[in-house]
Amino acid sequence: METMQSQRPLAAITGACSAIGYELARQFAQHGYDLIAVSEDDGIERLAGELAEHGCQLKALQLDMATLEGQRAFVRAVQWEAEYRPLDALAIHASVGVCGEFARETPLDEELSLLELDVLGSVRLTKALLPHMIKQRHGRVLLSSSKAALHACPYEAVYAASKAFMLSFAGSLRAELKDTGVSVTALLAGDGDAALTARTGFRALMAGEERASASVFMGYERMPLATAV
Repeated sequence: METMQSQRPLAAITGACSAIGYELARQFAQHGYDLIAVSEDDGIERLAGELAEHGCQLKALQLDMATLEGQRAFVRAVQWEAEYRPLDALAIHASVGVCGEFARETPLDEELSLLELDVLGSVRLTKALLPHMIKQRHGRVLLSSSKAALHACPYEAVYAASKAFMLSFAGSLRAELKDTGVSVTALLAGDGDAALTARTGFRALMAGEERASASVFMGYERMPLATAV
């Protein structure tokens, strides 16, 4: 596996072809990062050309992150690169939603696939890659949650529950890692503008904040600690 030769900081991101994921990748590139980016969409290959104008070297991986094989392949790629340079930031953004009435409409296999990607995949990736950051005494982790984590969401029951898990997971990890040099930030995405959400998430990540949300009306919004569930 070929390594990237660069002195720029390195970030890894999942879900890089989704609307917010794409904008997050652009934020990293515009702020001087090289990227390891993954998506199941074949558009991931075009991302390298789009980000090259910012001097960004991008290792593009087309993988199904809802599978154990895809998750392991992503981890191997990041760990290989991390043998040669620090992993400065990790953004776990890959996510899917399932809409409909839980008891009578939604397919169980789709909901289990959602949990495999949104919950189990996030746990596996974080478990595998955090030790490198702890060892180097430096790193920033962005875990994508949602405003759906803050209240009941009929017809999105499993999705909302997965985002509540991510919010709790991020807060708990942050407390555990407080003396390690590694910060964990939860992004509470909503239905607003993807570019604004990405800017909000990136700014909060770089500032080492606990969580942040974005509103097309309010711009950057720091989530008060009292809103945690």
